[in-house]
Amino acid sequence: MAFKEWAEKHQTIWEFLKFNILSNISTITRFGLVALFSALPFLASMTQPFDFFVWHYPTSAGGLGAFYVFLLAEIPAQIVNYLVQMKLTFKSTVSHASAAPRFALLAAINITVSTVLPGYVNGILSGVGIGGLLANLISTLINLVVQVIICFYPMKVWVFSGDKTRE
Repeated sequence: MAFKEWAEKHQTIWEFLKFNILSNISTITRFGLVALFSALPFLASMTQPFDFFVWHYPTSAGGLGAFYVFLLAEIPAQIVNYLVQMKLTFKSTVSHASAAPRFALLAAINITVSTVLPGYVNGILSGVGIGGLLANLISTLINLVVQVIICFYPMKVWVFSGDKTRE
């Protein structure tokens, strides 16, 4: 009973804790897909540099293949994240018609950051002798921290706000 009272009294802190804990579901999805896609020969062979707009993936950072790895892993991870955060963290009953477009915009920002950042991080890591899957996993970990910073508050007050059921 004391925990339930604490959670009700400190609702935002409790939601932040749930957000971080439950984000691990999409994190597991993301890490698993990064590992899987990194092992695919046709992606691993795309080592030519990729430079477009804000995306910078030199050969030393995995090139075009690494860009595709991060992008292809991020999209399903964001879908998982949407469902988990809506239903379990924020317990939102806002319609998908209302929440999904907002989440999609937030996810587009998030995916842009999530695909820009690894090219730079992998470039730095390759400069100190860390490459391949380890560099991809370190980049993914750094991305996760950045995503928490970008996503929690906008999800709470903009994407999933409205009529909610409380525990």
